Amino acid sequence: MATPHSLVTGQKTVATGTATAITAETMDSRRGVLIKALAANDATVYLGMTGVTVSTGFELSAGESVVLPHLKALEIFAITTGTQKICFVII
Repeated sequence: MATPHSLVTGQKTVATGTATAITAETMDSRRGVLIKALAANDATVYLGMTGVTVSTGFELSAGESVVLPHLKALEIFAITTGTQKICFVII
């Protein structure tokens, strides 16, 4: 039988103009990381690896979500043009 996988959730405030890791959580995911831009956001959040910019990132508007099939959530970065919030679940 498989070992149960812990459920890790969180929220992150993404500051203007600086790409930051969405979490410092070191647990590996089994399927990926679900990331959602909070519905109250009024600007777009951009996702990518270290060095992501608003020109190169994956666009996530308010209320939208995406599952990134990436093993380590701490390697996913976010940036925005206005301070915004995201939430995540490591799955």
